[in-house]
Amino acid sequence: IYLVRHGEAYRPDEDLERPLNEQGRIDVARIGDILIAKNISIEKIYHSHKKRSVETAQIIAKKLDQESKLCVLSFLDPEDSINQLSYFIEDAKENAIFVGHLPNLEILTAYLLNLGTHELDFSYSPGSVACIKHENDHYTLEWFISPSET
Repeated sequence: IYLVRHGEAYRPDEDLERPLNEQGRIDVARIGDILIAKNISIEKIYHSHKKRSVETAQIIAKKLDQESKLCVLSFLDPEDSINQLSYFIEDAKENAIFVGHLPNLEILTAYLLNLGTHELDFSYSPGSVACIKHENDHYTLEWFISPSET
C-alpha cells in the first residue's frame, strides 16, 4: 500500500476549503513522477472528502493515467479514528494508494509497522509517500519519500 499525505494547502485563514496551493500542486506532481519511475501497480486510489486530499489524489491519478480508479473513502478524513481504516487495509488485499491527513497517517503507519508513533524515524510532510508492503500478516516499510528529498 502507498500512504500519501495531501500536498501543501492554503491555511484556513486564506481559504476555508483549503485547496492545494501552487507549491502543493508542484510537490504532488513530483511525487506522481516518482511513482511512475518506480513502476507501481495499483487497483484503487482512495482519498478523503477534503478538497486538498481530493486534489492530491486527482493529480496522482492523472500522472499514473489511472483516473478511473479514484474513490472517496469516508474514514480517511482527518477527524476519523484509524480503526476502520486499518481493518479496511487489512481486509483489502489490493495494491492501493490512500491519500489522507495527519495525525492519522502517522498513527496508521506506526500501527501497521507495530511501532509507537514516537518510534517513527520520519514525519509525513505535505506530499510525502510511504510504501508499506504486506506479506504473511506482517507489514514492512519499503521506502519513504518526501517532496523535499526529490
